[in-house]
Parts: sequence; C-alpha cells; structure tokens
Amino acid sequence: MIDSGTSPIRTGQLVDPASGKIILEVSYLGAGQISFSPDNSRLLYARGSEDLPSIKDRHVDGGRISVIVLDLGTGKEKIVKQGTETVDYDFPKWKDDHQISYTKTTNSVAQGKLLHTDIQETMKLEE
Repeated sequence: MIDSGTSPIRTGQLVDPASGKIILEVSYLGAGQISFSPDNSRLLYARGSEDLPSIKDRHVDGGRISVIVLDLGTGKEKIVKQGTETVDYDFPKWKDDHQISYTKTTNSVAQGKLLHTDIQETMKLEE
C-alpha cells in the first residue's frame, strides 16, 4: 500500500510488487490511517462524506466521517460505522480478524465554537 498526498484526505494505491501495477485506489482520512486485517484479506480506514451535512461543517472540512472495511477479494466497501450529523467515527484499528476499535467523536457547537468529546469503542465485525 502506497500512501500519497499532503492533505488530511489521502489516496492510497495497492500495488502488485511483482509487476508494479496499481491494483486499486482508496480514498481515506489521515496519513497512515489505513491498515490490512491480520489475515490480509481486508483494509480498514475512515472516510468523510461532504455530501451529508454535519454540525461541524461551518468549522472544518470533511463532512460526516465513517469507518469502512474493503474486502480485497471482491473489491467491495462496507461502511461498518456510519457517521451522523453529530458523531464521527475515525482512527480505526484491527484488534484481530473479527474485531476493530475506533474513536467515536461527538461534536457540538457552543458559543460559536466547535466542541468534541472522544471515546474509544470496540466492535465485532459481521461476517
């Protein structure tokens, strides 16, 4: 996996080491915040959706942030934790082949300032 870009919104290319050809490209948030599952069958990352409104839109870019798993066998993405207007899910990590952890950020605005509260959560992935 090759990470490229200089902004928080990144592009990663999965490259075949034998041929040097790009197998697929993935857009995600945060340098180094994409990882292979322990069995190397899936990728885990967070991505924002600026198409969906968020309480933080007047303060920062990125929209609602969700955690996504990409099955490398099928090339299909699945949102496993969907961001909402007030909650973002990011900084995902594998705990094992069937569990992930991530940061749940609850956003609010008070006196014109963006406030957030972070907690760590763990979830078992459905097969």
